[in-house]
Amino acid sequence: MNPTIKAILGVVAAGITTFVVIAFSELAMGTMYPAPHINPEDVAAINAYLSAAPWHMFVLIAVSHFLATTAAGWVGTRITGKITTAITIGIVFMVFAGQNIYYYSGHPGWFWATLVVYPLGAYMGYLFASKRADAVKS
Repeated sequence: MNPTIKAILGVVAAGITTFVVIAFSELAMGTMYPAPHINPEDVAAINAYLSAAPWHMFVLIAVSHFLATTAAGWVGTRITGKITTAITIGIVFMVFAGQNIYYYSGHPGWFWATLVVYPLGAYMGYLFASKRADAVKS
């Protein structure tokens, strides 16, 4: 397969993996921390909800996003065999998460530090995939 197409396929598959894992984890968190019906365009209401949310909800969000990018790093690496796929997906999602935290100012200040979970998770996925590939080869 053409390396460029393989790289694009790896990043797209990793991105889809991230979205699926985050969607399921946030669906599960919705049962633990049900949100009131808020208009998605009402930024003030979203910020008020986030400001009143318990700190452990944000910890669970960070953990679920770490697991999602770990899975994405694994999928991307299994497809392309290269670390660049995992790092690309980690950086892309870190930028998106940073924009989200900036836009919705109701996040606690310490939540900015969780941006590190995206590249770290993607790198962990790369390590898991490359170790599995090494084990299969030997």
